[in-house]
Amino acid sequence: MCLKQTLLLTLTVISLGACSQSPSANIDMEPALAVLGGAVLGTQSNAIVAAVPAPRPKRFFDWIPEAFAAAPACPPITSGSCSGSTLTVFYDNCQPSGPSRVGYWRSNISYTFPTALDCTNTLATGFNAAGVAALVGKTVVRRWGAGSQAEDQLNMRSAPDKVVAYMYSDFPSGWQDARVGGVEVTFQSASERRAIVKGVHALGVKHPSDPVTNPSAFDLTELPTSKAEDDTVDRIWDHTINTVQTGDTLLGIGQTVSLSGSSVSFGGISSNTRASFNGDIVISSNTVAPGAQLRVQHNISSSIGVVTVVAPLVYSDPNCCYPTSGEVRAVYDLSLRVPTVEERLTFTGASCGQARYTTSVLSNTLVTLSHCL
Repeated sequence: MCLKQTLLLTLTVISLGACSQSPSANIDMEPALAVLGGAVLGTQSNAIVAAVPAPRPKRFFDWIPEAFAAAPACPPITSGSCSGSTLTVFYDNCQPSGPSRVGYWRSNISYTFPTALDCTNTLATGFNAAGVAALVGKTVVRRWGAGSQAEDQLNMRSAPDKVVAYMYSDFPSGWQDARVGGVEVTFQSASERRAIVKGVHALGVKHPSDPVTNPSAFDLTELPTSKAEDDTVDRIWDHTINTVQTGDTLLGIGQTVSLSGSSVSFGGISSNTRASFNGDIVISSNTVAPGAQLRVQHNISSSIGVVTVVAPLVYSDPNCCYPTSGEVRAVYDLSLRVPTVEERLTFTGASCGQARYTTSVLSNTLVTLSHCL
């Protein structure tokens, strides 16, 4: 082997050996957790939802400068505009602030307030202390898209795992029953708010390579969305998500879930299970209380999943749409085609989105989530 070939082989081994934990696109409950994180970060501070991946280890090739400038920064809620009682912020092929490679957005995100005055007040202050104080006792609806179905509904985000997520709130979806309406957030006090996901449709399209090759000039709306447009892409998830309410149909055959105080328990296998409690998302400062529960209609496999917060989720990093500690558990309908009987994620806090992942066949696998909605 010549010197040049030996050098190239050596450099390849060094480079591969230094790779960090790859983001995973195969965690079935990830889109539901992304909606949950959006409800938290999207209604506090400047309402910018971001995910910051673990810092990339120093590699041999890092002395080579990047060829492109960074993408434009995504704007805060205070840069939006009010039309009556609705405040809309346009993410125009941008990237949230923070370390590089935190995902790219192209979306309209809207907030509908009880009155036009609430809209103009929030436009001026954001969700800072003064803004939240003025909203106590009021409900805000967070949606994706610019107004009606006939207006701009191209809402998407490209994540570091080469998956482009598409999100909708104004189109009814769900293989079992139709859900629609976005996320309702009620400011119960200066430090507590309660969120109910009325209906969010989230799609994930996997690309064989990074969809954004030039961060300084790209347009997510030009990407292929199905095999009909490009046979190299693949839709890997299609979920309709809502907050569980008492009486909701859950699993045809599956585990029962109950709540006693702040303790969540899982019972034996039952048939035709229905929700026995409201799974509203209660957010105290930066913490989601146990008992928050999301119902996920898996529209590709025609199955149901129930995602439950079993230990407090603490969102201590304002630049991360995932918690730094806490635990969630998902159970699935055994009467239909499902990828696993159960999933569990325990967040480590080591880096944004990092968690210990356990299923019926895997134990303590370290994963990194990367989607924010």
